[in-house]
Order: sequence, then C-alpha cells, then structure tokens
Amino acid sequence: KSTPHFVLKLRGGVKKRKNKSYTISEKNKHKRKKIKLTVLEYFKVGRNSTINRLCGACPTKCSAVFMASHFGRH
Repeated sequence: KSTPHFVLKLRGGVKKRKNKSYTISEKNKHKRKKIKLTVLEYFKVGRNSTINRLCGACPTKCSAVFMASHFGRH
C-alpha cells in the first residue's frame, strides 16, 4: 500500500490577520500653543522710549536667540 503524495502550489502565503482591538485609547500628542504677538513678551519699552530685554540672550555668539524663562532657574 502506497500513499499518494500531492504537491499543491499555495498562493498568497499566510492568511490575513485579524485587526487588534485596543482596550486603551492612544496617547494625545502635545500640540504647540500659538501665542499672538509673543515678541511683546521679550522686550519692555521704558518712559524715555528705551528698550530693555526681558529674556536672557543665548550665551553663545547668536544674540538673536532668547533663552526660555523657566520657574526657579537662573
């Protein structure tokens, strides 16, 4: 008694997997807050029309970049 061996050509490979159903919702990404006229917070105009910088400038050679003002730093 011999058992016949059939060779079938399978097309497409593995079956499609079922989509995962997540129990926890995805994280909300941080959105940048747009503040109008932010430049007014960087400078203060005095009585004699003198302009004072409120934020510290970058310590390297780029004087146009302002440092952030964090609570409890500097």
